[in-house]
Amino acid sequence: DELEKLKEKVAAAERRRAENCGVAQIGVALPLLERSYSSSSSPSSSSKIFAPLKHSTDPNGPSSWLLHRLKQALAAGRLSGIDLFRQYDSRRDGRLSAKELGDAIRKMQIKGTSQSSLEQLIHDLDDSLIVDRRVSIVDLVLSLPLHRGP
Repeated sequence: DELEKLKEKVAAAERRRAENCGVAQIGVALPLLERSYSSSSSPSSSSKIFAPLKHSTDPNGPSSWLLHRLKQALAAGRLSGIDLFRQYDSRRDGRLSAKELGDAIRKMQIKGTSQSSLEQLIHDLDDSLIVDRRVSIVDLVLSLPLHRGP
């Protein structure tokens, strides 16, 4: 079953995150994945389908475009998104501050990356990706395929 395979991959990624970053609390991404699958499998379902951006975010706005470009850049790169973002994680806790996320995105030379677009992106990210005002690396990377783009 496709959902079971994805659950195994998510669980393995979270175990690696815990081992590599010393994170004691894991299990954030798996509920998001399950919520996404259970919502999307039934078109008539009234529950929210998970996406990395808040549902109130303009689908053609700067945050959507920036996230779309980030998704494309990571897909074209040699490093996994998790490995790339971990290089900027100064606390080694599996989360990035707004500055660290901005530094990583700027290093990737993604077009349209201004300070204001980065601040807007942080503001527009779904609350489930933010822990203590820091963006969860694993959850952000795992949510990117769910972003439908502009």
